[in-house]
Amino acid sequence: MTDEKKDPEKIPENEDLLFGGQVKPYEKSQKAVGCCRCTKKKLLILAVVLGMLLLYGIGLAIGLAVGLSRDEEEKPQKPEDVLEPVGAVVSDHEACSDIGRDILARYGTAVDAAIATLICNGVRTPHSMGIGGGCFMLVYDRHDKQTMYIDGRETSPKLMTELEYKNMTDYDVNARRIAVPGELKAYKEAHTRYGRLPWKDLFEPTIQMIRAGFPLSGATADALKYLVSINNDQYLTKFPGLCEIFCANTTTGEPKKAGDTILWPKLADTLQGVADEGVDYIYDSPLTNTIVDEIRKEGGILDISDFIMKYEVKTGNALEVYLDNSTLYTMDGATGGPIVALILNILKRYEWLDMNTLEGEVDFYHKLIEAMKFSDADRMRLGDPDFDNTTWILEKMRSEEYADILRTKITEKTHEKPYYTDATGSFGDLMGTSQVSVLSPYGDAVSVTSTVNWYFGSMIVSNATGIIWNNEMDDFDTDPARSTSVNRIEPGKRPRSSMAPCIVVDNQDNVKLVTGGAGGSKIATSVAQLIAKTLLLGMPLNDAVDSKRLHHTLKDNQLSLEKGFPEEIKRLLTEERGHRSSYSSSNIFSVIESILVDDKGALLAYADPRKLSGKASYMYTTVKQKS
Repeated sequence: MTDEKKDPEKIPENEDLLFGGQVKPYEKSQKAVGCCRCTKKKLLILAVVLGMLLLYGIGLAIGLAVGLSRDEEEKPQKPEDVLEPVGAVVSDHEACSDIGRDILARYGTAVDAAIATLICNGVRTPHSMGIGGGCFMLVYDRHDKQTMYIDGRETSPKLMTELEYKNMTDYDVNARRIAVPGELKAYKEAHTRYGRLPWKDLFEPTIQMIRAGFPLSGATADALKYLVSINNDQYLTKFPGLCEIFCANTTTGEPKKAGDTILWPKLADTLQGVADEGVDYIYDSPLTNTIVDEIRKEGGILDISDFIMKYEVKTGNALEVYLDNSTLYTMDGATGGPIVALILNILKRYEWLDMNTLEGEVDFYHKLIEAMKFSDADRMRLGDPDFDNTTWILEKMRSEEYADILRTKITEKTHEKPYYTDATGSFGDLMGTSQVSVLSPYGDAVSVTSTVNWYFGSMIVSNATGIIWNNEMDDFDTDPARSTSVNRIEPGKRPRSSMAPCIVVDNQDNVKLVTGGAGGSKIATSVAQLIAKTLLLGMPLNDAVDSKRLHHTLKDNQLSLEKGFPEEIKRLLTEERGHRSSYSSSNIFSVIESILVDDKGALLAYADPRKLSGKASYMYTTVKQKS
């Protein structure tokens, strides 16, 4: 976005912008409020008109009364003006989507709306994300026709080594798993480049929400119940800071239920501090020393320099994939972006059978699975490019020529691991992840995937700030058998991720699709399925999101199917194509939040129903209908 677009005094050409069916006021625009100021001249004209009506009103009124009934029957009805969506925000919680929409209605940018929504999401879905974690943000600037990424991924502390990290069981939660958070730094970088509204304004709605107390969401309540169910009834008492906020009984560890009021005053104070003083309130202030001391007392090894000097946001041009009449933009580097790119590059050249037939569906899913298997083989070679030379694998994964070669290797039946590569590793699901998708009336778009990794990250809540810290160190390869992995632990390194925010733009530089998802190692494959179904197969957005998903990794050469995936397709994939498959035990396979603009320019935003608290909030304009 240009400086002209960032000017808060600049009012967009279309001032008749509405939200939620109501007119949204704007300080500089009386037209947006729907009122007018009468001048003396207008009052004089009005007086003359009223005088004429007084002179002729009686006769005219009688005439109208006589013919009123007949005229009303014969007169054609004037078409009513309609509301047409021109912008949207989709997130994992309805209150947060509404906050983002209201920011758009104040003529905030897509980035403004995304940041305000994310701040809220960290409060209403704190098991998934928050300012103690990290994110990947993709920003499309319609004016400059450019897409860039902002990498706010957490980094390994400078004192962290594989030796420090050893002897930790797979599901052990402790402070040594806390990586240096990058969430707030990414927000600040995005706002500096693309924001219009004051930084402080983006925090205010959520701060007010916390101070008033808010109901616990169903998704967070389910996460609490899950943690208790896989451990023991008193599990939450091991984490007094967390239990203080989310336990109905801090002695027994009984978690609060959906709808119970949450009070989180320390986080409200922290957000107020960040709103007033900027991100240095966390990263470079007297409070920083307190934060580090707290983490060290819990057994962590973060150092003051990890906050003050070490953490830096990365930015760069997005990875591009050319589809028919459109371009896909996604994250580059050790993310899920190259996986999505390779899968779609493989699939885009096929001419698909009729998807209304069983044969067509089976053929699509078989080819999709094979593309997943090839991409998973290459995924294990991805690592932080600042530490390992992974440029060659990234160039290969986004290469159309390479995809063409792989496409020739897809046969009517699947194969064992050696057919694809010698890759043997995979990494687990990131249970705590959240997606925000935004499309502004100006044509700009933002897709952000944010995470604290597992549910509630490290489970450790800062006593001084109320921040829930991530456990992102778990995303490194710590298995001694993979000691040569490019994803091994090194100080200051970013771990590999599956997160893959995506934006698709048509040949006229207009946003066509904004999407991304949560679901751990299933993120990239789920996002690729959504894009393939909507843009390659032409499936309506809601049908594509609602349809059951599948996922494949080479670790055990096993196909995982979402509960409810059609049994007949599963049978044919097994019996005719040779896939070993089973239904996932997880209640939530993955969650995709999307906004689609169809070929006629109609906008549809859709929140994945798998996360019940999600919502799409629209911004509207009034469309005048012809008489």
